[in-house]
Amino acid sequence: MSTFTTKVAGRIAVAAVLSLGITAGSIGIASASSNGHGRFDHASAGSSWTYANRVNGVVTGYVAGASITIAPRGGTTATTYTLTSATTIAGLATGASLVNNDVSLTLSTTTPTTVVSIKVEAPRVKCINGVVTGYVAGASITIAPRGGTTATTYTLTSATTIAGLATGASLVNNDVSLTLSTTTPTTVVSIKVEAPRVKCINGVVTGYVAGASITIALRGGTTATTYTLTSATTIAGLATGASLVNNDVSLTLSTTTPTTGVSIKVEAPRVKCDGTNSHSPLSAHASDGHQAFGHGSNHHSSARFANFHR
Repeated sequence: MSTFTTKVAGRIAVAAVLSLGITAGSIGIASASSNGHGRFDHASAGSSWTYANRVNGVVTGYVAGASITIAPRGGTTATTYTLTSATTIAGLATGASLVNNDVSLTLSTTTPTTVVSIKVEAPRVKCINGVVTGYVAGASITIAPRGGTTATTYTLTSATTIAGLATGASLVNNDVSLTLSTTTPTTVVSIKVEAPRVKCINGVVTGYVAGASITIALRGGTTATTYTLTSATTIAGLATGASLVNNDVSLTLSTTTPTTGVSIKVEAPRVKCDGTNSHSPLSAHASDGHQAFGHGSNHHSSARFANFHR
């Protein structure tokens, strides 16, 4: 009897503790909501209003204490917003103009709507990648997009830096990356010569003259192209005395101009499967789609399967 009483008393105590824990948790949640620290509180709603009342764009017009006109980034339609004497500006250098700056406006949640604050965003660095088609030191550089034909000329200054170019080498025909200034007018801050990309040609040799040229037709194609070889061109994977013609090869081209073949690698012949294997006791599938077992080539096996079907 005493054991039963002890168990009941223990269960009542546990229930009381759990009840107190739930009550305390409820009080804690209520407190969090009332003091603004809860997860779903008025601060969250306020934040959403702040985001809803934020405008980003480029300043096309500005009258201190009166108005600011913003055009969306990449857009042309501008909107004018009202300023007040209390509107704050952050991130603008002393004496600099707001016009042409990328800014973020925080609007009031009251009516009429006014601008509470203006934040000048850090300028975005712009890079141009392409191949140099023209260059005048300290004056200009002309770049054509990789794989494109339309070229654009950019202004250089005496402060423009060049990296990755060998001493005395020309920039023309090099693959470069330009970093443009964030100021107006736009100039080139730096030029970085990119490492040349190794180009490989894969195909079947249709013609070959040692140390002079190799003609390759693309795999599965009929149009062949001839490439220049030099006395330094290496050949790997070809048996001594064998001919390169009709071999499947990989030709590595130089990254210099004029382009020549640096190396020739004879690829291992590809195993061709025609679906038959005379050495296999089992063919993959019979013509009717059912798996075949010997078809008489193994009498013992056929007999076993015949007995099985009985």
